[in-house]
Amino acid sequence: TQSRRWQRYAMVRHVATSSLKVPVTCKMRVFADEKKTVRFAKMLEEAGCSLLTVHGRQRDRQLHHAPANWSAIRAVREALRIPVVANGGVNSYSSANRCLEETGCVAVMVATSLLADPELFLPCEPREASEETAQQSEDGSRADSDTSTRPSTAEPSQPARKFDLSRS
Repeated sequence: TQSRRWQRYAMVRHVATSSLKVPVTCKMRVFADEKKTVRFAKMLEEAGCSLLTVHGRQRDRQLHHAPANWSAIRAVREALRIPVVANGGVNSYSSANRCLEETGCVAVMVATSLLADPELFLPCEPREASEETAQQSEDGSRADSDTSTRPSTAEPSQPARKFDLSRS
């Protein structure tokens, strides 16, 4: 309800303007109305939020598996001065990159897909072969035939983007 949202706003404002020495971050979900989503995000920024994560799905349980609304996340990112993190609809390295491109956000947050595959974003890197495993066996075959830490379909990792949480 509107009353509960204003109570949360008051709580964020109180925490952000207290003598707290760490940044205050928030997470919200999109509304059915994109303009309402942007207004709510601006309200959190004005309350003192230093970084906002926006989940691209509405709270309605029936919409839990609907596609994430990355355009609404982009609208929030374009309206705010603080860093925005996109959440929802990311289930692979390539979808994370697409999300970053489509939303313009500083980062993505992933939950459910990582629960299903905790190694989702690990790079495919050759293991260092020890002298013992690298030696040829009697029949001439290599003993270190499995040289990757992930399946060969894994995508390479990229350096993390950096952003400044300080408020100027």
